[in-house]
Amino acid sequence: MSQEEKPLSPLEAKISQAYRVNEAVEDEQREIEVRLNKIEGLKPLLPNRKYGQKWEDLEFGISAQSLIERGDAPLAGYLKLFNY
Repeated sequence: MSQEEKPLSPLEAKISQAYRVNEAVEDEQREIEVRLNKIEGLKPLLPNRKYGQKWEDLEFGISAQSLIERGDAPLAGYLKLFNY
C-alpha cells in the first residue's frame, strides 16, 4: 500500500462492526430460507421477512408450522415451532 491507512474513528468502527454482524445474520437467514423452500407446498405460506430479520422472530401460520414440523423437524426445532 502506498498510502497509510488511518485508524477508524470509534463511530466508523461501530458502523463497520454492525454491518458485519447484519451481513452474518442475513447470510444465515438466506440459508434457512433455502431449506424452507425445499419443503413442498410451504413457499406461499411463509411470512414476509425483511432484510436482517430472523425467521425465528416471525409468526408462522398453523399450516406453515405443520408443514415445517413434518417436512424438516430439526429446522422446526431450531425455529422453535413445536407447540407442546
